[in-house]
Amino acid sequence: MSTNSSVSLDCVPEYSEIGCTNTQEILVNARLTACTLPENDNAAGGDGGRAPLCVTAVVDRSGSMSGEKLNMVKQTLSFVTRQLKESDQLGLVVYDDTVSETFPLTTMDEKGRNMALDKINAVRTGGSTNLGGGLYRGLQQQLNAAESGATTTSSSSSSGGGGGGIMSKMASLFSSSTPQPSAEPSAPPASAVGHSSAPPPPACGLDLQIGNLHMAAAAGGDQNEQHQWTMFVQGINSQDLTPYVDSVTYDLHPTFQPSQVTLNKPPFECARKGWGTFTVGVKVQLTSAYGGSVLNFTHELSFDQCMSAKVHHVDLTPNNNNTTDDVSTTTPNNNNTTDDVSTTT
Repeated sequence: MSTNSSVSLDCVPEYSEIGCTNTQEILVNARLTACTLPENDNAAGGDGGRAPLCVTAVVDRSGSMSGEKLNMVKQTLSFVTRQLKESDQLGLVVYDDTVSETFPLTTMDEKGRNMALDKINAVRTGGSTNLGGGLYRGLQQQLNAAESGATTTSSSSSSGGGGGGIMSKMASLFSSSTPQPSAEPSAPPASAVGHSSAPPPPACGLDLQIGNLHMAAAAGGDQNEQHQWTMFVQGINSQDLTPYVDSVTYDLHPTFQPSQVTLNKPPFECARKGWGTFTVGVKVQLTSAYGGSVLNFTHELSFDQCMSAKVHHVDLTPNNNNTTDDVSTTTPNNNNTTDDVSTTT
């Protein structure tokens, strides 16, 4: 059956014949065929071609993807890369227990395409699965592209566990609070080690967003690992916390080993799998430029939505004379619950 001259829909029913007196449900295989677009893909040129694409591939390279699974993902990405036009862009984010933006969004001219294929072929399997963190970083790449004026943005996820429609949900949640770029483990930057003098504090103080991401684990897995979650501490509107926060320590349930995790540089994220919720202790140590005070928070781990978080306001005073700072914190009660917040110096 043809709907018009440019798009066709072909339907093949499960049965070629059924009794006229019978009432039953049948399956139909439907195939939709679109028209062939003009070679000129610049929609702004008035030739009717598609708008340029801005694609981020988020690839699971955890141990469960070893062998044929990862090979198929790489073959698929290579195929997609070769189909992209010179007006398109492609980026690559890979994750296991760590998350890395291995290939920033790059124009797919001949040089960019060859670079992308090399990066895809270089992907190797690693450790465990930080699915939430991978999606998070892919969304950040897309949101950054949108802010820079990319015409069209889209995201694709290649994962052993599947992601469903969470990409669009997370995008709307994170559009106003993008985290700092992630990287493979490396030596802390000099700015994270110490400060000889304090940079001026934000005019209205420092706002810390503390919460967790959540995604259900793949069906059929370990019953004790039904949920994948990531704790995070981040600034609002992509604010760099490096001048203000020296480290973040998460106190987890004692069944996790180690049950205390300290991170000495952004992104301050801790990803785990488990079966139940609990109260996470969060210690935020300020840099020596602000007296090295330790701010104590708590966050109730939540699996009810893909992100649960609160914003905590911190008033800062630079400590240029190496004297003790006065630091106060307030927590907006947006969810009608109360967090325990205290400050020690």
